[in-house]
Amino acid sequence: MSKMKAVFALLVVAAMAGVALPASAVTDTVQLAIAGSSGTWETMGLGAFRSGPSPTFVGQCTRAGVVVHPPCKHYTDNTSFHLSDKRPTMNGLGGTTTVDSGDIWIVWDTPTGTEARNVWLYLKVDTIVGDRCFYAKPACTISVPAGYAWATVGNKIPTTLWGTDTVPPADVQALLAKGVVVNTAASDVRPEDALFESCRVNSLLGNGVMGFGDGHDGLGYGNNLTGTCASFGAPLSHLVGKPIKSGIAGSTSAANVLAFNISGHDPFTNQAIPAPAILDIGAYPVVFVFSRSSTVNHGLKGATNITSTAAQTVFSGANCDAHVIDAAIPAGTGITAFLREPLSGTMTTTEMSVFRRPVETLPTRKVMGVTQENNVGTTNPLRNTTCKSGTGHRTRGIGTGEVVNGNATSGGVLNSGHGNPDGIAYSFNGFGNFSKIAANSAYGYLKLDGVDPIGPIAKFPNQELPTCTVPCTETQIWGRAGGSFPQLRAGHYPAWSLIHLITTPGARVSAQDLITSSNTYVTGSVPDYIPAVAVTGANPDPGMKIWHTHYQQRDGSDNKLGGAPSNGNFNGARNPTGGDLGGDAGGCTISSAGIVKTTKTNFIQVGPGTTCSSTAVRN
Repeated sequence: MSKMKAVFALLVVAAMAGVALPASAVTDTVQLAIAGSSGTWETMGLGAFRSGPSPTFVGQCTRAGVVVHPPCKHYTDNTSFHLSDKRPTMNGLGGTTTVDSGDIWIVWDTPTGTEARNVWLYLKVDTIVGDRCFYAKPACTISVPAGYAWATVGNKIPTTLWGTDTVPPADVQALLAKGVVVNTAASDVRPEDALFESCRVNSLLGNGVMGFGDGHDGLGYGNNLTGTCASFGAPLSHLVGKPIKSGIAGSTSAANVLAFNISGHDPFTNQAIPAPAILDIGAYPVVFVFSRSSTVNHGLKGATNITSTAAQTVFSGANCDAHVIDAAIPAGTGITAFLREPLSGTMTTTEMSVFRRPVETLPTRKVMGVTQENNVGTTNPLRNTTCKSGTGHRTRGIGTGEVVNGNATSGGVLNSGHGNPDGIAYSFNGFGNFSKIAANSAYGYLKLDGVDPIGPIAKFPNQELPTCTVPCTETQIWGRAGGSFPQLRAGHYPAWSLIHLITTPGARVSAQDLITSSNTYVTGSVPDYIPAVAVTGANPDPGMKIWHTHYQQRDGSDNKLGGAPSNGNFNGARNPTGGDLGGDAGGCTISSAGIVKTTKTNFIQVGPGTTCSSTAVRN
């Protein structure tokens, strides 16, 4: 594979035959071809383009730390592009190619003469779909759908952030027509956590033999033994599960369930899986967002906080009344809880830090709380399903956009309230993710267990979602440089994730360039996340000073998913620099001060705000 980006799907396209251009013939070099997380899709695109505010939007992009062939230009789709996994057709399995779809951004430079054109791509899908497509051997390919109209630009990243899209040149169009091999995944979770959740999805519903005993070691979208991973030699019916369908009215979206592995050999083809490079981008919080009707005592108007217990009650479908969240709201006031699909990194993070929290994996297995997948059973899609108590409902959305914004027909927090039941959903923070409901008193976000995930922000004292008019620095929003997400930085907010690019050794330099560019961009232009490492310059940021402890993630057959846990390495500024192993979505939040060599692993969360200590439960 060629070079650079990730669950995000950043695709850097490999060398291609020259395609005639108006001036000369060139070859295209894919620096990064990324697939994965929707949460970082926009901010990584802006980092790749390195745009400035209007009116000029003169883009630059970097390769090996050097600006190449300016100006850079960009494009977003008008119809979803394809992410194809052909492994079901191989090795005599007799299956068909599985196709996931998502929005893409493409960034390219402008070479002169016969120099190679550098191309960066990112296709947004579920985090775990992106992880699967990267680790698959052979890896998935990104391609343009048949009959696609290139002449219509999508402008799916606001033009105020990077200007108007440009139609790609003929050579870039030809590249996507042939198909680009994914060389990077953008992932909201560690690979071990992604594989654990994938095996949970792709297995029979119920308790596993070596499971946690709450009836949800397997979620019923596959035929493998409950809670276990498929291995090479399994029939196609165990390697490919049932797609998880959207419950949003009018949506045809689905998340495809296929087996993969993160080391050893591919379960479809038995091809060896090389060790990847895993690079840290930064951290962002999970935010519970909601609509608050203007009608007094209707829906969630007046709510400011949700406890972990209340979140478990509502999202598990036990009782979907607003009264569960805020006792001042009369009982019988139903709301709609919007769930994410369990191949989502957002869902996996929230599941392990708010809902079904692991407290022990060895010698026995224990979880605390109630999974959001409770009371789902075989319902697929989950659409306006009545909760066990109260008058509310639950609906599943595929992707952040569906649970926050819905679609043109209905659904999502944006289309709730005002005569309809108010809606509540969760999403990773992002100014792009929340742009349609930001700075609006009809919508807001909730504290979790009394801790604010974003603020406080003086301009939005009633927990409205903040807006960002580019360039908006951390100082403009939070009052000081390096002051974003103060409760998360302090280690008080429990639901958050460190985001990664998982890439090939050959694309590592390109991936690191993208991360460095994005880190600089977010501190001075769109502060969506806390950079993993310190940023210098006009808008400095100290980077992450907290960490999740790591633990041995296992499937229901007691197989170790990945190597022995390690918290990894920290630089002189106490920032994480990689080298970590193991699951961490259920790990304790700790300070990274003075723990470069001494931090204990294997501590798992045991309650809101818990730090690692001698009283914490060990796995």
